Amino acid sequence: MENTRVGPFLIIKRLGKNRRQQVFHARQTEQDRDVALKFIQWPRKIALEQALEKVQREADRLKDLRHENLARTYGAGVHQQQIFFASEMVQGESLASILTRRGRLATDLVVEYGRQIAEILRYVHSQKLVLGRLTPEKLLVGSDRKVKLIDIRVNRANRRRWDAPKRPQPEVAAYLAPEQFNEGPSERADFYSLGVILFEMTSGQLPVDPDSLGRMIRQKKNMAAPSVAERVMDCPVWLDEMIAQLLEPHAKDRPYSAKAMVVAFDEIKKLDANQKGAAANLAGSFNPLNAGQDKSEAKRVLGTKASTRDEPQEPFYQTVPFLVGALMLTAAIAIWFSLPPNAGDLVIRGRSMMQSSDPADWQTASASMKRVMESKSKYASQAEEIYLQVQQKLLLDLAKRGMKSRNFHSPVTRMFVDAYALEQEQKTEEARALYVELVRTVDPTGSKAHIYLAAKDRYKRLAGKIKLPKDEKKLLALIEQAKQARTERELVFTKRLLMRIYVENSGEPDLENVVEEAKSTLDSIQQKLEMRSDAMDATPSASPVIARETESHPISSDPVLQTGEGNRKLAPVDDTTLDADQQP
Repeated sequence: MENTRVGPFLIIKRLGKNRRQQVFHARQTEQDRDVALKFIQWPRKIALEQALEKVQREADRLKDLRHENLARTYGAGVHQQQIFFASEMVQGESLASILTRRGRLATDLVVEYGRQIAEILRYVHSQKLVLGRLTPEKLLVGSDRKVKLIDIRVNRANRRRWDAPKRPQPEVAAYLAPEQFNEGPSERADFYSLGVILFEMTSGQLPVDPDSLGRMIRQKKNMAAPSVAERVMDCPVWLDEMIAQLLEPHAKDRPYSAKAMVVAFDEIKKLDANQKGAAANLAGSFNPLNAGQDKSEAKRVLGTKASTRDEPQEPFYQTVPFLVGALMLTAAIAIWFSLPPNAGDLVIRGRSMMQSSDPADWQTASASMKRVMESKSKYASQAEEIYLQVQQKLLLDLAKRGMKSRNFHSPVTRMFVDAYALEQEQKTEEARALYVELVRTVDPTGSKAHIYLAAKDRYKRLAGKIKLPKDEKKLLALIEQAKQARTERELVFTKRLLMRIYVENSGEPDLENVVEEAKSTLDSIQQKLEMRSDAMDATPSASPVIARETESHPISSDPVLQTGEGNRKLAPVDDTTLDADQQP
């Protein structure tokens, strides 16, 4: 059909073809723009005039869709007994082609593309439509990494489109949710398709092999949500958890909304940039991917009501109006006999619960203290102090129990749990490094302040019994001496010492210069250690045993390191001095 005129369009070349449609690059001469013409087949039991009428109505609906990640639809028409759609000509490579060429993508690209696809779903669902058949073939990636969805059709939730094929092709079926083989598409079916695409981008494989349509359908319906981490060793935990939730075989177990997924991806991108909280940071323990389980909080954070589409209809005596009416009388009577405790009473009760050994009491105390903090009463500062202490108790309890569930814990929470596990395994050096990383990255004034405080406390337990000077000039002088370290032994000692200075003085307003200088010098020391390690690896004849250092340590003889216990000076590298024996 090259060089053929179709209405106002001049066809230039063929772009692609499958069993049900063919696509051409064309030029709309009057508007002076390139367009994509997609010719479609329709069920032959429907007359051409009737099919064209349906397509025209569909095109009118699609023309109203305007989003930066959607290819625009310009209209529809008929040419020689063939119906076509005219849409925006998008420059880019299909995600399917990219995956075929590269196999798998880096995590930052998975997050970038995944966030844009979730944004497409958010917009389409807000228009009371669903995609129904989201595949990598329909996603074009431009040179600027912008993703655009092409070939969009009008699909309504739980309704089969008039020209949709009854039996999907295996390459399309691989991306469909289990329920789509028996019923129409839905919002949560779109989430499943996104999960398959994320799985494929992360691992280079499909979660279910599409070799046989029947076998694939059975596996999708019966198998548990697959794990990317089982196939890819370097898959981040948070990404593995997100994909597994999207691929749950039961629709009700998938995320609550596309907006929740956009929020989750945004928080992940913030984490990559700033190392501050993940999705759960938005509202304490609220998780946007589980928003359906907390509808009031979902409404506050996501700005929408929780969907009840997947829930069965309740009897009238269980509906909200009936229950509200029935409870009003009970509430009115109860008010006469009891008044809510005031802020002072809540603080007293919270302090008492904090002493309990039952985590359920800690949870209650945490919720009560949050209420007092939000009330802005004169007890707010006391409530905040108790709240932080209780949150640290809950964090330590979580670390002791480990995280066996697949809940979406924030990355900094997981880092603390990992550090605690290393501590219990007597891997002191690794534990210390993770605690220091937490102190360096967690905002001490933010919603994760309890993790910052807990990490600081655990580090002090492991850091040893050395007493550091509190004077700014002495500390800066100590850091200056640390810069002179050269040998392996000196570098290891100064690294530990700088970590001590950084952690113990972090958050002290009068010692900000000390903290910044310690951080900068610590980074320099770490680079020197890595360079020495690389040099050792590159030298085959190097002895695996490090020769004993005979030089005097440049730090150990300095008077600023006197401990205050007489004039005894620090032993430079004795691990028994640096590592305390304190246990939780």
